[in-house]
Amino acid sequence: MVREIPCEEAARYVYGYLDGELEPETEKEFLHHVERCRKCMGVTEFERRILEFVHRSSGVEEAPEGLRDRVDRIFATAGDAGGDGG
Repeated sequence: MVREIPCEEAARYVYGYLDGELEPETEKEFLHHVERCRKCMGVTEFERRILEFVHRSSGVEEAPEGLRDRVDRIFATAGDAGGDGG
């Protein structure tokens, strides 16, 4: 049996679902809710269409090779220089 979740919880999962980042059990709960809630289904569909539009408009299908490593190095360097962060 799938746990019933409220709309507020489902709303927190929309982007994770659309990005394919939810844990399997959370995804089941989300989909179970969205299949039964027209409001949340509408929100999810709207956000999916927005993301598709952004992807189509950007002209870039994937991030360039090595981008994640470069970003990680920048954050690591900034963290080293930041001391205690405050």
